[in-house]
Amino acid sequence: MKRKLAVILLPVFLLAFVTGCWSRNELNEFSIAAGISVDKPGDMYEVAVQVLEPKQYASNKKGGGGQSPVILFKAKGYSISEALRKMTKTSPRRIHLGHLRILAIGEKTAREGLNEIIDFFRRNRYFRADFDIVIAKGTAAENILTVMSPIDNVPAAKVFQSIETSEDYLSSAAGVKLDALITTLSSTGKSVVLPGLKVTGSLKKGNSADNLKTIEPSSDIELLGLSVFKDDKLIGWLSQQESLGFNYITDNVTHSGLVTDCPSGKQKITYEVMRSKTKIKGKIQQGVPRVELFVRTEMNIDEIACHMDLANPATIDELQEDASKYLEQLLTNTIKTVRTKYKTDIFGFGEVLHRADPIAWRELNDNWDKKFADLQVAVKAEVKIRNMGTVIHSMSKVAGKE
Repeated sequence: MKRKLAVILLPVFLLAFVTGCWSRNELNEFSIAAGISVDKPGDMYEVAVQVLEPKQYASNKKGGGGQSPVILFKAKGYSISEALRKMTKTSPRRIHLGHLRILAIGEKTAREGLNEIIDFFRRNRYFRADFDIVIAKGTAAENILTVMSPIDNVPAAKVFQSIETSEDYLSSAAGVKLDALITTLSSTGKSVVLPGLKVTGSLKKGNSADNLKTIEPSSDIELLGLSVFKDDKLIGWLSQQESLGFNYITDNVTHSGLVTDCPSGKQKITYEVMRSKTKIKGKIQQGVPRVELFVRTEMNIDEIACHMDLANPATIDELQEDASKYLEQLLTNTIKTVRTKYKTDIFGFGEVLHRADPIAWRELNDNWDKKFADLQVAVKAEVKIRNMGTVIHSMSKVAGKE
């Protein structure tokens, strides 16, 4: 009898401890942050957080409203955490950072180093690691959070989507999430690259809701080439073409475009890159590292101004050979620039060599940046043209013009 009573009362007893949640947080106690910026012009951090204003955000989505759907809170502190706590002086609610889209870091601050900044984000258990880290070139990082766009009136969300779209269709940008950044910072065979942004036009007009009401906005945020780091410090920038070359080398091209000269050299051919695959092999012989890079790309002809017979298989072979040489030169120039100008391995060649020969890599590891500058790299590209569109001849050929 006592045993049966104990079985009945035990669940009741346990329920007494689970009926409440001692650490619960109600949704209406928080402001949801979409983006955060960090600058450090002196001894103190300047932190800005872009939070959603729910009523205005919903109103603007429906086509109404005339006010900003976001609010920017700013504070200074000797640490990022202190600055965020100080924001409660002006914010009526606690700021929740669990749904961030971007973390923007000022260029000057990035040149001083990322480690102290990233330490805060990797320790905080409320963060999801799926936000992009970007560098604000030539401006304070908080300005990236103030420019409003008609397409997406939440600046942080607009930047996040622009990076995702550009990565898919242009391939001169490469979004970097928190986990990937931490992994690269901890690596000895690969250096960090991060996408760069700049403010175009009038910043004063760009942070007004009036910027949402015009066909041609007074200001916008533009994606730049990739920023190059050595250890955790920003040391320079890649051009758009070099950034494209970097993405080919690191096998991060899905769809893109490629513009080359016609064989005659007078007009241009534009290709649509449909798929690309990069394979890298490394070996170390008698202490000398060597890397072999092979890129195979499938393309369609998007536009052609050449006076050429595309029905002739020999013509396609010629175009494929020219495009292959062009791509090889693009990759070779990108590697040369990084080796001679920045002398740091952003491509992960060191990681490839480490996997290929862990024992030999030990002798290269401590002085890899110097060895990287003299690394032997063989580049080979193979382009296949899969589709020429719905017509064979260019308009130049149809019109009988060269």
